[in-house]
Amino acid sequence: MFSALERREVRFGKCDLKKAAFDPDMLPEAPLYFNQASPSAYVRGNTRAVPFCLSLMRSLELGGARVLNGSQAFSLELSKSAQAALMRRLGIAHPRTLAFNDADAALAQWGDAWPALLKPEQGGSGARIVLDADQTILADDSLKNDPLSSEMENDPLVKKEDKKRKDNSV
Repeated sequence: MFSALERREVRFGKCDLKKAAFDPDMLPEAPLYFNQASPSAYVRGNTRAVPFCLSLMRSLELGGARVLNGSQAFSLELSKSAQAALMRRLGIAHPRTLAFNDADAALAQWGDAWPALLKPEQGGSGARIVLDADQTILADDSLKNDPLSSEMENDPLVKKEDKKRKDNSV
């Protein structure tokens, strides 16, 4: 994208979300911004890029700038449960989804609908999806005692595996 802008002699600036700072009182500097941040940046060691990007976009928007793929779109991209809720509202079929922050609560509400996919609420690029064939992973004591210590991140989800579809992501 940047080389295309350069060929057309369009002025633009870049922001490295891995190493940046901004003063909300000094924003925005331009009327239009384009967000290319990836929700899966954390799996490449850029754990602070996503929250920083959201803060920056919100500040730009509140300052009057237009942000393409702005904070609302990016927030939807980040949240699997929000995506499922939107699909339900739009009448789009999707796998059953359960957001949880406690493994016992998830087991009690999920019932016997196994196998299921366990995935972090903030995913991206299929990162850290785990197939739980019979609740063995979800019922594991280490997950019950500290859900953040496992492969799951804060507020993971359980999704019904749909064997008819190759892609079970929302």
